Amino acid sequence: MALPMRNVVEVSGLYFDYTTQDFLNMIQQTEDQVDTLFVFGHNPFMYHLAMNMSKMYDGHMPTCSTVVLDFNVDSWVKVEPYQGTLFLHLYPKLLK
Repeated sequence: MALPMRNVVEVSGLYFDYTTQDFLNMIQQTEDQVDTLFVFGHNPFMYHLAMNMSKMYDGHMPTCSTVVLDFNVDSWVKVEPYQGTLFLHLYPKLLK
């Protein structure tokens, strides 16, 4: 599956400068025809983001982790902190 580069958006400041509210503002600006949104980043921001955006997260996020949150909303504007359901959490040790 090829992803057109026009669909890839790089956001400066995401890794070190964003707060959860900054991230939420970014998410809420996503057009509603987008069904799935991928966000790539580094710790400690991604760890804090998973904690602050999900109802329940165990806090274990080793290198190369993948966390998938599901928000039961019909518009990105309705995404709120602590409302995501943990759908998937993978990390390399689980795949051995």
